[in-house]
Amino acid sequence: MRSRGEAAVNFVAHALVALHRSPSALHGLGAMLPDLAGMASLRVPRVVPHEAIARGVAHHHEVDAWFHEHGAFVALTGRARASFDGAGLGRGGARAAAHVGVELLLDAVAWERLDARAAYLDALDASAALDAARDLGLDAVSAARFSWMRHRLAAEELPARYRDVRFVAERLVGMTRGRPRIAIAPAAVAPLAEALAGLVEHVRDAAPVLLAGPP
Repeated sequence: MRSRGEAAVNFVAHALVALHRSPSALHGLGAMLPDLAGMASLRVPRVVPHEAIARGVAHHHEVDAWFHEHGAFVALTGRARASFDGAGLGRGGARAAAHVGVELLLDAVAWERLDARAAYLDALDASAALDAARDLGLDAVSAARFSWMRHRLAAEELPARYRDVRFVAERLVGMTRGRPRIAIAPAAVAPLAEALAGLVEHVRDAAPVLLAGPP
């Protein structure tokens, strides 16, 4: 679930919500693809050639539009921004950290669900049999990046690490590096992690409605 200006990576949440719409692992992959493209700097065409994956991509954008306007998410990001006062993030950094930080913490909660974890891993497994040029419309550079990212995600189980608030804080620093309007200084990692720790239970409380997806 991604907003303009931030590169969030809600793979597990998107895979789970996509599962409510279709059991297809390729549909789930499509639902993850826009965030994966942002993370790996893939050049994905506006219309993905593979029909099931294309439907998943469309579902991703439908879910994002619903999610970012949902009262529970708006309340969480507002609480997050307030908790970051005094953490030295700056206005832009606090906004980015609130938006993406809440999303990463939500993925950590989603990871605890066996159905969410299976949907995410099944989507990665399904991607191994794809022809990146034919099925995703990727050029050679993006195809190589896609393969590398798929292997990395499968090997590291990256979403599991979002349960560590310091790791989330470090990810937020990395995501905003080189972007002056929202950059978070490395020195802010410790206070940011402390503030994120205070958000975990609030995210957990909101997770059931947010992970249910749009009606």
